[in-house]
Amino acid sequence: MSRSTLFEEMTLFITDSRHVIDFIHCLPLGCEISCIMATDITIFLVLAVLPSVHLAPSFSPKEEHEFKTWMYKYNRAYELEEYYRRLQIFTENKRKIDHHNAGNRTFTMGLNEFSAMTFAEFRRSFLLTEPQNCSATKGGHISGNGLYPDSVDWRKKGNYVTPVKNQGPCGSCWTFSTTGCLESVTAIATGNLLFLVRSDL
Repeated sequence: MSRSTLFEEMTLFITDSRHVIDFIHCLPLGCEISCIMATDITIFLVLAVLPSVHLAPSFSPKEEHEFKTWMYKYNRAYELEEYYRRLQIFTENKRKIDHHNAGNRTFTMGLNEFSAMTFAEFRRSFLLTEPQNCSATKGGHISGNGLYPDSVDWRKKGNYVTPVKNQGPCGSCWTFSTTGCLESVTAIATGNLLFLVRSDL
């Protein structure tokens, strides 16, 4: 095997430190490498490993298992490079969640289908860049006379609140808040909790 041929194969095959041992195992049987070529290989392998050492993944086997479990639950599949990028993002988000939940908070956080996204990615995909300007967001509020509590958690009073909906990329957020309000008001007045369709508004 010529020196140039060997280096071409190395350049094609070795993309990071995980492939170094695989490359050595894949060398053809009976391949004779001179001392000069062996030295060159050593230098090449060191240069190949250095970027990976600098960018060593900061996640544990347990965290990677949690990521794979999350992938299975939300039916995610990634190519190798994207897999490790999403794993790192997921790990950082999961640590933020765990840190939050370990404190004395009024609410808890958890994983969802967006847990392998950065906030910048989430904002580009799901948040509006400009405020909506429609009549539905400018309603008048009517209040009656009497004493009212500072707050009421209707979830604890009975079957009055429907589950949180996934708005997805839909920009008509007012339809979700409107139907959610109407569903609860109807349930409080009639005892019948309905699920209304946003597209009917």
